[in-house]
Amino acid sequence: MIDVASRAPHGRKHGATFAETWSTRDGATFVAVGSVVAGADPVVVSDLLRVASKTVINSPLRLEAGLASLARLIAAHARDHQDAVLAADVVLAAVEPDGKTLHVAGAERLTTLLVDGAGVQQPFTPRLTLRRGDRLIVATVPLPGIWWSHGARTADSLVRLGSGIELSAAVVSNG
Repeated sequence: MIDVASRAPHGRKHGATFAETWSTRDGATFVAVGSVVAGADPVVVSDLLRVASKTVINSPLRLEAGLASLARLIAAHARDHQDAVLAADVVLAAVEPDGKTLHVAGAERLTTLLVDGAGVQQPFTPRLTLRRGDRLIVATVPLPGIWWSHGARTADSLVRLGSGIELSAAVVSNG
């Protein structure tokens, strides 16, 4: 199961952060969570990253190459718009058709955690297999301490409990 949610000001679905999911013909499902942390027009750049992710990322085995393409896109945008401080973070995850095998790549500045069914954080590698009850959590803010004990372990509850005007999250689970 993949769950994404975002909160942005002015009733927009996305602002300077985003959480998006899409599938490809081969049955893989992708998740992108991102945040534009500096720059002259973070909402425009966030939309650019969100849309470009869906266009560029189409193979679970090429997430790193996809991230490099997004980085080149941001660099070109910064150059074209003379935005010397533009900075963004993106985490990409791909769920293989079996629903258990994940590939993860991306920014270390976003919260990215693997949590088992008991709520204990586990180490993870760029390729992992979700066991029953495991959750991969990606968020643009730190995980609220009460989120796990709150019971509703969804991206929407994480966004509701999280602090900040803008935030986005994705939760990928296996049962």
